[in-house]
Amino acid sequence: MMFVIANGIARGRKAGVIAALGMSTGLAIFISDHGMLPWAQFLVLGAILILVGLVVDATVGFVSGALSQFLQRRPAIRRWMDRVSAAIFGALAVRLVADPH
Repeated sequence: MMFVIANGIARGRKAGVIAALGMSTGLAIFISDHGMLPWAQFLVLGAILILVGLVVDATVGFVSGALSQFLQRRPAIRRWMDRVSAAIFGALAVRLVADPH
């Protein structure tokens, strides 16, 4: 069990390093030879990327929290969503059973 967990952590770290390298090569497109030092441009672009990500994540969090409160106050909508979810899962189950492979 510990090997499986350690293996998953190692693969996660490897994927993170690959993503960071990919991001740095993507940022390198926007680095110019004129003006600021290249490392300073990397820092500025990285900070902008982090700030944009923070704004997007915060917006999604606030909207999902407000939507959650809205749906908790309306049990009829919740029942409707439960029925739609059940129908979708039922259709997927039928499709899975009917699939010859």
